[in-house]
Amino acid sequence: MAFREQGAWVTLLAMTAVYGWYFLDLMGAVNSQPVAEIEYQTRLYTMIGVLVALVIVGQVGIGIYAASSVEKGLELVDDIVDEADERDKLISTRGDALGGYVVAIGAAAAMFEVMAGWQGFWVAHTLLAGLVLSEMAKSVWMLIAYRRGF
Repeated sequence: MAFREQGAWVTLLAMTAVYGWYFLDLMGAVNSQPVAEIEYQTRLYTMIGVLVALVIVGQVGIGIYAASSVEKGLELVDDIVDEADERDKLISTRGDALGGYVVAIGAAAAMFEVMAGWQGFWVAHTLLAGLVLSEMAKSVWMLIAYRRGF
C-alpha cells in the first residue's frame, strides 16, 4: 500500500470517528434542548483537539510501521522521499476537484439557510459539514483511484 494511500486511510478514519462522534453528540443535544441553550463550543474545541491528536497518532503509527521492517521501511521511506509522480498528481487533482464540488454544495446550502433566516448555529454547522464531507470525499476518491490502479 502506497504511503499516500495510507495517509488517505488515516485521514478518512480519523475524520469519520471524530466528526461522527461530534455530529451524533450534537444531534443528541439538539433533540433534548433548544439550540440557543446548547454549549457547542466546548464540544467543538474537544473535537478539534481529538482530531489533531488522532492525525498525529496515525502518522506516528505509519512511521512505526515503516521502521518495524527494514524492507518495508525502505519502501515507505523511498515512497515518502520520491516526489509525487504524474499518477499521484492526477489523483490528488481530481480528488481536490471533487472536494471542491462538495464544499460548494455545502456553502450554497448555508447561503440558503441564511436567506431563510435560520440561526447561526445551523449555518455554521452546515459549513462545517460541507468541509468535512469535502475532505472525506477526497479521501474516498483517492482510495478508489489507488485501488483501481488509476
